[in-house]
Amino acid sequence: VYGRCGITYDTLIIHTNSPETTDLLENQTYNCDSVTIELPDNFLSYEWSDGSNASSIEIHSNGEYWVKVKGNSGCFISDTTRVIAFPPAVAVTLGDDKFLCNQQTVVLSIQGNYETYEWQDGSENPSFTAFLPGTYWVIVFNGCIFSTDSVNVIATENNSDLNLNYNGSDMVCATSLPFVLNPPAGYDSYLWSNGSENTSITIENIGQYSVTATDSDGCNLRDTLWVNECLGLNISSEDGIYCFPNPANDKLMLFSNERIQSGIIRLYSASGALVFSGQWNGVSMEIPVSEFAEGLYLIQFREKNTKVVIRH
Repeated sequence: VYGRCGITYDTLIIHTNSPETTDLLENQTYNCDSVTIELPDNFLSYEWSDGSNASSIEIHSNGEYWVKVKGNSGCFISDTTRVIAFPPAVAVTLGDDKFLCNQQTVVLSIQGNYETYEWQDGSENPSFTAFLPGTYWVIVFNGCIFSTDSVNVIATENNSDLNLNYNGSDMVCATSLPFVLNPPAGYDSYLWSNGSENTSITIENIGQYSVTATDSDGCNLRDTLWVNECLGLNISSEDGIYCFPNPANDKLMLFSNERIQSGIIRLYSASGALVFSGQWNGVSMEIPVSEFAEGLYLIQFREKNTKVVIRH
């Protein structure tokens, strides 16, 4: 400044500070009752859109929210976020009561994914396998709330086995072909091994035929009938013990009707060496022969004081 007394001067130094930044997401989402937005606590002041002045805000409804803060730089910084609520989580459900079928299990499963699971026995898997009838429950946590449900597992009254046979036998010789195979009646649906869902099928070829029957409780029962050539298969036609196939490479199957009671089955090599011995249960037996040497063998059946031998 030029004046009568000469030149007078002064200096002002301006420092440019870099303003701090906030860290609000463009969109905030939540599926609980509320969502909390927190900022670092190193700002000098806070001002939220609802007039609050804390470093955090708890939001209970959808909308657009802004904040203005003053940093140590002296600068004011503002940011905005939109809060969107997810639909509330669906309560967990185990469904209707389940039926425990004969010699089967019931798998209890849950629809949807949860952070934690706790079953009545303390296990923490997404599913539970019930082996016995009773009441089962689960508690789940989805990150916001806990939800629980229970289900009854009921033992079915019909625990009978499915008996698939033709003329009283589940092993039929090819000389009976063709024939119509009818499963036991009284079931809601049938599914055959050939894909048929009819109540009966016509058997025209040698092979293995199975059916799965479903009863009114949703229980599945399964049984199988064999049709074979029956070459040299009678141990005693009067007693009705049959063996097949002949020759056998993997296993030898033995069957009988109800007139044959318990006994002992023995298998001898042609030299007379005993290679197999097993207790006959009166219905069927499977003899593994894959590790036996190729050759001629004798099958011996002993019931009480009677001995019957077949060359096989």
